[in-house]
Amino acid sequence: MSDRVQEIGLDGYWQAGWGREYNQTVPVPGLMGDPQEIDSDVVWYRREVKLPVGEWTMATLVLNGARFCPGVYVNGDLVSETPGGMAPTQHLLWHSAVHPGETITLEIALQPLDRVPEKDASRIPEADWWRSNVSACLWDTVRLYLHGGARITRLVPWTDWKNDTLMVKVGVDDTGGIIPDTLRAEVVDEAGHIVAFAEMPAQVGECTVKVSLQGACEPWSPEAPDAYTVRVSLLQNGELLDQRSCAWGKKEFGIEGLGFVLNGQPVHLRADSVVWHRWCRDPEARELAFDITWFERNIVQRLEDHGANTLRFHLGTPPEALLDLCDRAGLMVQLEWSFFHGIKASKESLVTQWRDWFDLALRHPCVMLHHPWNESAGDEVRKAFSALEELMPEYPPLVIAHRDVTHVHKYWWSLFENLGLYYESIEPFGRPIMVDEFGGNYLGGELQPSTYPTEAGSLLRFLGHKHTPSQRLQLNTESSSQVAEYWRRLGAAGFSPFCALGSPEDGYHHFMGPLVEGNPKPVWD
Repeated sequence: MSDRVQEIGLDGYWQAGWGREYNQTVPVPGLMGDPQEIDSDVVWYRREVKLPVGEWTMATLVLNGARFCPGVYVNGDLVSETPGGMAPTQHLLWHSAVHPGETITLEIALQPLDRVPEKDASRIPEADWWRSNVSACLWDTVRLYLHGGARITRLVPWTDWKNDTLMVKVGVDDTGGIIPDTLRAEVVDEAGHIVAFAEMPAQVGECTVKVSLQGACEPWSPEAPDAYTVRVSLLQNGELLDQRSCAWGKKEFGIEGLGFVLNGQPVHLRADSVVWHRWCRDPEARELAFDITWFERNIVQRLEDHGANTLRFHLGTPPEALLDLCDRAGLMVQLEWSFFHGIKASKESLVTQWRDWFDLALRHPCVMLHHPWNESAGDEVRKAFSALEELMPEYPPLVIAHRDVTHVHKYWWSLFENLGLYYESIEPFGRPIMVDEFGGNYLGGELQPSTYPTEAGSLLRFLGHKHTPSQRLQLNTESSSQVAEYWRRLGAAGFSPFCALGSPEDGYHHFMGPLVEGNPKPVWD
């Protein structure tokens, strides 16, 4: 980059409070209020930002996770507001004080959950209010992009496997009155070398750059997670106007018969689940949920050490740094939106926010399965399918949950059901099955049961009146391991017990003792 184009990370400590009264200092990303309580007033964040000198003329603030309905202020003046917040949002800082060398006061206002319209796709379903983080917060990174009078608003890479070509969809905006003439896309390896590139005439709106790879890039897989950086530059008369980068891996994931294929080879998804937004509700997770080192050591590395190759992020995208981890580690990802037991959002909101969500997913080679909703049915699902039909022409062929894959949730030997092994073959399903919820005998670090409504009755039914911690631990282990083995022998396309990290109300976690120590329960083995 040059001094015409700069990027500033704004993570760290911000002043914060309710009702624009700044009475505390909190980390960003992080929680501001109590994750178990809906905020009683608008949540405000504030910090001073020293803008660097340079030849840049405009600024765009990107909030990777700012729920709900973020409004952005410069020196007290509202400059941008948008619905949503469960996917990244972009905010053009159009203000007279935003120019090189100036110091500005930046504020971000977030609406309480109960003020978010039902039609907004980022509104947490009421079925989850009692077991998930319901507070407003900046739960992912904040970045400021300084650029010229035209900017890149969208960056979506994918692989044309058959033709050994990188496709990059780029959105271009000329709000600053400058018309760019050139768009350049480069593929950069881990050593910083440009291994492939292409240029094309720029146009305002959307265009797709095609980069012929000619064998220069190795495929991305769990065994060899060769990831590259895609760098896109917007120019006028050879001068840089804007530049954005993202991760990319050469891969092709799809369906063949009743199974999945990666890069032309069969692949079975051996997974565990993390319900990141629910996990934030655990008092032990207030800081741990944002500790990337802890997550890498105790989730990503432990899964790989046990032969797993997939991680299901259930009911909401986690902080992007966790997807970065999976990119580097070669851990495939099942990525989910937060809909659960219903989809109240309007089709317009679904299209807008899912587009940002799909764009984010394609910027991470680890993401294989795209899961727009969980355990929903009826007219609301028909509306959601209609939104997908509108969106899918913008993307390469993707594997979409419920459209292409059947997701089986059989809580045998646990919360709801006796052990019922009802299938002798996966053939009747007619398409791949991802068995991504079973196990379900939820225990905390001291082997205490969760407060899930059916938990007490389940333990009573299987273990009797005076069950001990050791008995509960054995049931927790066997209900996951034995049922997983059943689905494996049947040939399910993938399976994932529930869950490695969740809330005390639903899921708890797969660790013993203080969570910070990361001591695994036997279910890991």
